[in-house]
Amino acid sequence: AEYREELGRREAQLAAWKRERLADLFRLQEASRRSEVTEADERRYYDANAARIRTEVRVGQIMLRDEARATEALRELQGGATFDSVAARQFPVLPNRASRPWELPFLPWNQVPEPWLPVIDGIAVGQTSDLIRGPGGRFWIISVLERRENPAVTFEAARPDIATILREQGASGARTRLEQEARAAATVVYAHQPTPEAAAPGPVPAPSAPQPSPAP
Repeated sequence: AEYREELGRREAQLAAWKRERLADLFRLQEASRRSEVTEADERRYYDANAARIRTEVRVGQIMLRDEARATEALRELQGGATFDSVAARQFPVLPNRASRPWELPFLPWNQVPEPWLPVIDGIAVGQTSDLIRGPGGRFWIISVLERRENPAVTFEAARPDIATILREQGASGARTRLEQEARAAATVVYAHQPTPEAAAPGPVPAPSAPQPSPAP
């Protein structure tokens, strides 16, 4: 009996591992199959985003890992302080007076940090963003210093990066659709109903009034 009990536990663990592993493999396979990218897909993306893809942007950044300090820096900028004066305080020791380590070189379209993407196109040259929240507890304030167009970024040059973006987007969408389809088609069966003792406690019903005994 002890052997059979232990065997049952181990077989249940193996069956659970099989289900989880097969489900993972199925999701990967389906996501890959449903996210295939054609040249026509890449061309449509390029045509719709050509101006952004050919544009390179140079920015200044204030990056902090403390929301209170980042909010105070933004308040100073909104109060009239220059971007350089606020940014310089994040670097107690500067190599020389002309150094501006907070200024980044020109960034091509595929190197702009993802948290900046929703806002950077709407910031005019010389203007400053509001507070941008990013992963890992990071907070940015960016100032757009310059924009330029790079005519060398043709469709063929940008195509590998476009394909990567489209595959990632397609895989993410495929995983979401697959989960929705699985949930819609699933049948849930409760093999073991909870006992009254294990059920969540609910309101205790009021005692019923005593009923009269039947006449003899």
